[in-house]
Amino acid sequence: KLLKNVEGRMKELQASLKDIEQYAQIVSDYLKDKREKFDKLPDLIQKKEEFVKSNLDFANQLEEATRKFNLKRMELNKQKRAFDEELIEFNNGVNFFSNNFRETPVYNKYADIIERAEPKRTNYNIMDLCTQLLKNDSHFNEEYGAFQRYVNEFAGKFRIDNHFNFVIRNDATQGEYERFAQNLRSFINENKIEMSIAETATQIGLVTDSIATKVKELSGQKEKIQHIISLIAEDFKKAEFEESKLIEFIKIKIEESDNKVYKLLKRIEEFREEHGLVYNEGLFNTDFATGQKREISGRAVKLLEQLRSAIKEQEQEEIRLQDLFELKFNIKEGMNETGWTNKIDSIGSTGTDILVKAIIYITLLHVFIKESSHRSSKDFKVHCIIDEVGQISAHYLRELLKFAKNRNIMMINGLPNKSGLESHYKYTYQFRREEGGNVRVFPSIVTEVEA
Repeated sequence: KLLKNVEGRMKELQASLKDIEQYAQIVSDYLKDKREKFDKLPDLIQKKEEFVKSNLDFANQLEEATRKFNLKRMELNKQKRAFDEELIEFNNGVNFFSNNFRETPVYNKYADIIERAEPKRTNYNIMDLCTQLLKNDSHFNEEYGAFQRYVNEFAGKFRIDNHFNFVIRNDATQGEYERFAQNLRSFINENKIEMSIAETATQIGLVTDSIATKVKELSGQKEKIQHIISLIAEDFKKAEFEESKLIEFIKIKIEESDNKVYKLLKRIEEFREEHGLVYNEGLFNTDFATGQKREISGRAVKLLEQLRSAIKEQEQEEIRLQDLFELKFNIKEGMNETGWTNKIDSIGSTGTDILVKAIIYITLLHVFIKESSHRSSKDFKVHCIIDEVGQISAHYLRELLKFAKNRNIMMINGLPNKSGLESHYKYTYQFRREEGGNVRVFPSIVTEVEA
């Protein structure tokens, strides 16, 4: 039984061996594959994973490279477009410069600078630079025009011969205007105004002192004239014209002059007398130029400025004695009375006017003789030549001669031709110019006429 079991087992084993032998080749192939492949599968899987990862990295790198390439290409295209635009803009600028800007006064003004400048890259295009230059020049012209107006307005406050030499001509150049501004800045920065105040104070003090002294001297002479006029007025009161009754009276008086220059000189004298103490302390000293003294100094300058304007207005460079007063006459001739007037040209006829003027001159001469001579008026006689007697009738001439004789004034009549009036004189002479320019005198004896 045991053997049977063994044989049975052996048969089973032999059957199994046959089955095994049947698949031996497959097993061998399997083992070979296992040895060559399946055993290496983990390495292959690892390599696959590495290959997959590498492939992914390469894909990413390719994608990144492609992206960068596209960006670079876009940047290059952008730069190319910018260069193209810049080239177009540059060409437009060159054309604008050549065809437009080069013909403007601005280019001519700055041509030397533009042509000598070294080429440099700038953020501004040519057209913008040209346009900006034109705008800058326009703005400069506006500012320079305003600057000129300010300078002219400032300088216009001063006379041409002003103490500070602030003078600008109407045709002054730009350089002269700039120098004027620089000088003015230096004047302010160096505080020269204080020096000018001191100098002006000295000058104004000297001027006002001189004016006050001269006006006082003239006023003294005016008092003498007032005395003479009063004597003339008294002499007129004594005059009698009994024969003709032509002139009833002649009156004379003196009035204050309307001369604007003299009035201002008088005001300056009064101002100087009133504020003499302030002047002595230093009217224009900055330590004193406050409060009341500032007001006084302003009045002094204003008075002198008014005087300068009056002198210019009246074109009067000097004051004469006759500018200090005005003579007024009141003459009654027949039924006509002139009233107080400074003109005696329309009293009556031409002969009457001449007669009145002659009487006034004779009276003035008579008073002058009495005042200037130590002798008595009876012992002191004056001869006076009277012209244009032909304008006066013989009757009025006799009265004029009598008027003069009563005042010890002997009249000498000058006539160009014989007229019959010579019969009113005690002596007559005839003058004749001979060859060589000599004048010969021929005495003539005529009947003396009582005067």
